[in-house]
Amino acid sequence: MFIAILASIISIGVLILVHEYGHFVFCRIFGIKVDEFCIGFPPRICGIYKKDGRWKFFFGKSLGGIQTEDTIYSLNWIPFGGLNKIESGGEETGVKSSGRDFFSKPWWQRALVASGGVIFNVVLAFVLLSIAFSIGSYQDIDAIHSSKAVIRDINLRIIYIQPDSPAQKVGLKSGDIVSRINEVIPDSVKEAQNLIGGSVNRVNLEIIRRKQKMNFEIEAQSSDKVFGDSKTEQENKKSVIGVALARLGKVSFPWYLAIGKGFLKTFQIFGSLFYSLYLIVKNLITEQRMIGEFIGVIGLTAITTEAARIGFDYLIQFVALLSLAIAATQLLPIPAIDGGKILVYILEGIRKRPINRKLEGYVDYIGFWILIGLMAILTYRDIVRIIKGAIHQ
Repeated sequence: MFIAILASIISIGVLILVHEYGHFVFCRIFGIKVDEFCIGFPPRICGIYKKDGRWKFFFGKSLGGIQTEDTIYSLNWIPFGGLNKIESGGEETGVKSSGRDFFSKPWWQRALVASGGVIFNVVLAFVLLSIAFSIGSYQDIDAIHSSKAVIRDINLRIIYIQPDSPAQKVGLKSGDIVSRINEVIPDSVKEAQNLIGGSVNRVNLEIIRRKQKMNFEIEAQSSDKVFGDSKTEQENKKSVIGVALARLGKVSFPWYLAIGKGFLKTFQIFGSLFYSLYLIVKNLITEQRMIGEFIGVIGLTAITTEAARIGFDYLIQFVALLSLAIAATQLLPIPAIDGGKILVYILEGIRKRPINRKLEGYVDYIGFWILIGLMAILTYRDIVRIIKGAIHQ
């Protein structure tokens, strides 16, 4: 468990580091000076900087008045975060422009710097998904039609559990491997459904969870009581326990196919995330209700830890999804995040004159504290959810 928690913390740290490094790279491309590149949030633990062609190392938050010619690379105490301290200069501060400050650059260069984190998060997701397709990931093998796919470790798994169903009440979980039903080893989803559907009262399931065999005796119910009315009377009276099953196998592809599949999957997920965000906003406006569930850093760490515990292939796929989720969220036109800044710089390009920097600063400041407040609320909810889960276990 300790290794899984450590892997989750490192994974989230890498996501943030990659995002900030994207901003850093575009600053370098356009000749914008980055005063400091930080991993984590202050206070500072230590750092390095270059002076007279040689690297210097220091401890603590103070440089002792030393003026550096280039970027300071620092490690800070709070691990979930990172930032670039970009030289502002000129227009914003009233100080004479050095030619390397952010606001001396054209609007499109500033927009690309603000987009750098999103671009790098998308690239990271593409790389991780390509790796996942290459080393193998669990997929529904009945949906695989490529002759070049290598399939191994085939089993029947529970992929969904209906809320308040007999399966949920006895403690079945998504991801459980169904090894036997009423002492019969099912060879397909259809056979498993027939074995459950043919049961009069009780279904005996042998489940493999975390390499351990577990037995459950479940009282089957008619389909209409678990899933609601169907189109036919026959379907309504069929015995079910409230699960969806799939025949999964670890599917891998040659590297040249994995790259193409990784590319397509990246943009399929990215598009789905934007559509999900659209539905959330639409429901908030039209129906004044929230759909889905938001989590904070603690909840995110808990889910990432579970993915790491299940296996490396699950972890890299989940981290890829998180990377794309960060990218999609950061593109929202909200103050204090990348999308808000990109919108401002595009508007400047359209208007052909800068927006008032003080006003922009005030809006960003307000937006920043709203985000901090939201993070605090989500963190509190995560803690309450974890405590409640521990009590009910």
